[in-house]
Amino acid sequence: MRKHAFDKGRPTWRSALMGLTRNMAIRHKLVLVIMVTCLSALMVAGVAFIGFRYVQTRREMVKTLQTQAQMIAENLKAALTFDDAADAAEVLTAFHVEPSIVLACIHDTQGKVFATHRRKDTSLDMAQLKVKRVEGFRFAGEYLTVTKPIHDENGVTIIGTVTVWSDLEPLKTMLRRNALIITGVLLLASLVAYLISSKVQGVISTPILDLTEVTKRVSEKKEYSTRAEKHSNDEVGTLIDSFNEMLGQIQERDRALVGANELLEARVDERTAELQSANEQLTREMDYRKKVEEAQRERTERIIGHQATLLQLGKASGLDLRDSFQRITQEVAQTIEVARVGIWLFDDQHRSLVCEDMYLLDQGIHESGLELDPADYPRYFQAMEASRIVAADDAAKDVRTLEFALGHLDKFGISSLLNVPIRIRGKLVGVICHEHVGPPREWTLEEQDFAASIADMITLKLEVLERKKVQQALRESERRYRTLLANIPQKIVYKDLDSNYLLVNESYARDLNMQAEALCGKSDYDFHPKELAEKYVADDQRIMETGVDEEIEDTYRTDGKELIVQKLKSPVRDETGQVIGIFAIFWDITERKAAEKAIVQLNTELEANVLELKRSNTELQNFTYVTAHDLKAPLRAIGTLIDWVYSDYRDVFAEQGREQMQLVKSRVVRMNELIDSILRYSEIGRGDRNMQKINVEALVTETISKIDPPEHIDIVIKDQLPLVVSERLRLMQVFQHLIGNGVKYMDKPKGRIEVGCSDEGAYWQFYVSDNGPGIGEKYHKKIFRMFQTLTPRDELESTGIGLAVVKKIVELFGGKVWLESVEGKGTKFVFTLPKVERPSEVREHQAATA
Repeated sequence: MRKHAFDKGRPTWRSALMGLTRNMAIRHKLVLVIMVTCLSALMVAGVAFIGFRYVQTRREMVKTLQTQAQMIAENLKAALTFDDAADAAEVLTAFHVEPSIVLACIHDTQGKVFATHRRKDTSLDMAQLKVKRVEGFRFAGEYLTVTKPIHDENGVTIIGTVTVWSDLEPLKTMLRRNALIITGVLLLASLVAYLISSKVQGVISTPILDLTEVTKRVSEKKEYSTRAEKHSNDEVGTLIDSFNEMLGQIQERDRALVGANELLEARVDERTAELQSANEQLTREMDYRKKVEEAQRERTERIIGHQATLLQLGKASGLDLRDSFQRITQEVAQTIEVARVGIWLFDDQHRSLVCEDMYLLDQGIHESGLELDPADYPRYFQAMEASRIVAADDAAKDVRTLEFALGHLDKFGISSLLNVPIRIRGKLVGVICHEHVGPPREWTLEEQDFAASIADMITLKLEVLERKKVQQALRESERRYRTLLANIPQKIVYKDLDSNYLLVNESYARDLNMQAEALCGKSDYDFHPKELAEKYVADDQRIMETGVDEEIEDTYRTDGKELIVQKLKSPVRDETGQVIGIFAIFWDITERKAAEKAIVQLNTELEANVLELKRSNTELQNFTYVTAHDLKAPLRAIGTLIDWVYSDYRDVFAEQGREQMQLVKSRVVRMNELIDSILRYSEIGRGDRNMQKINVEALVTETISKIDPPEHIDIVIKDQLPLVVSERLRLMQVFQHLIGNGVKYMDKPKGRIEVGCSDEGAYWQFYVSDNGPGIGEKYHKKIFRMFQTLTPRDELESTGIGLAVVKKIVELFGGKVWLESVEGKGTKFVFTLPKVERPSEVREHQAATA
């Protein structure tokens, strides 16, 4: 009933889908869901793509038709000016190469039809169309109409209009082609989605099917030890964990029932055994008490002997260090009856352990001078650093001392070691070593405590010796300090809370013609004019009250001269942080202040020069634009005149004459391109820079699409290109020139151009390489200069400015550009860009480079 009520509230489509898939296997349901999702997304994407292409194609048609109309308008200036309808009609015949152009006509200023062009297969005529002689475009019915005004040579007066009608066949062709492509993609995607979903559905269905199989086995065969295999940590994984936990609880309950019976039987047996062992335990305890009493008596005797030895060694404080060590090793060896007792200390560099004294009990002699390298026994020294005592009853097997087995223990027959570290202020400085010869010996606690007390006694002796060395070093340090204070050229002063002198150096005392000791207890009022002394004292009191260091420029008089000095005054604090005085150091900066004044004057003059330079640059820039404009105007006139002459006398000229007219026309175009290139070159680095983060890989892909290389040339992005901070337009110009050059000069039937990048620490290093003709080494620097080309311009059209633009842009952003090429073996252009995260860092880097 609940299920029926729940389904009743569902939407109709969902109920229908549940009805269709109710009896399907779960793997088939998963495949169906994946395919429906993929195809729905692809259909939405296809519709969006066709809509985008529809809008883009309309814009391209308008742009193309406007460009053609503009070109026709430029070529019709002469025909309208001289009222030559035949020439205008001939110009309109250029539209026959465009199959989509249905009709084109020219109107004069009075609105009369001056000339027309009609596609042969069209019945469209002027009577059927409403002509609007207003510049623009419009889509009407099955046609696109574009209207352009025709200006006179001065570009001011409108002398006519040109109107062009085009059918929408390109738009329809695009829609048909894209519909076929989308249909094919959907069919292919359906197949791929089915194949992939058939494989990956097992990720979800396999755990569920496995769980179903385990459930069936448990319910049929009662095998509670069976467990379902967990494949993931999702909801299915949680279900499997809960199922396994439930099986474990059932299995544990069965096991508990069996164990309960066994436990009852075991308790009966244990109780019987306890009663039997009680009598035996009482007998053993009585024997143990007798042994403990005997051991306690022996332990008391050993402790008394140890204390006597410690007392005797403590009284021998007048011996030097060597005699003390010999006395200690001998007494210890005799007291605890150990064969060898040695005192080892680290050398001054803490690199090796040196035996200061070793006493051999059986021979009654002392030895010294042996050395151990800690690097040869790492475990032993690690144990000494971490332990208070290393008591190795069996030294050859103890992990802390087994490193000595071959080189030391076997040689002297040593079986047991008792080593105690000697530390000063927590730092390991040595070891007292007890070496037992014979059967392994178990070191008692009393022996370990005794050895530790001997180590503490050695530590005290070493600390006393070190204290004496420190006192001697302090006296030496004080002597050096006084020598340094007497010879330092700067003036040093130390005052108390009342600004009375406590300490001055010799340099300050000489300025006052007094001894440094004689100044102690005096104040500034005793040596300086009242006004100056009051200022000095006020500065001192302010700094001591605020507790903050200050740098002060002040006046200072000595030998009748007034100097400018730089003072650094700091409050002096005691151990609790309380201010107890003031410390000052000062030096003569009279000459530096004079130099700073001169620098200020020079900076003022430099700023004036910079302003003058900016004005000159502005005038030069204005001159460049005006000159370029004045040069391009006659060039346009020359180009138009050449078109007229060629159009009027084309049949009169011989073949050579027509070629020469075309050559003159190409020279005019080249001159116009040179002027534009010079203007673009001069604009680099001027004005505000639009610095932004750029995805170089996307920028290079866009640049390649704009270049549109021929089919026999492959352009490959070799490495993953990074994100950089730069000007998008300028960086695109760099790649456009470098990739464009590779395309332009390619001489191989199968060309290849590679674009890549490598991380060079502070810089990104980009490269553009090709398998073209290559460039000889003698031209590597020449090609980056303006107007320099390696191929004559009559053979391959080029302005010779492209690589100069690349060099200027790269250097503008703080990088370098160079060439790696061998003639006949291809070319590789390399340039660097500094790594920066923000546009402000680019400006800081450029300022630092400048």
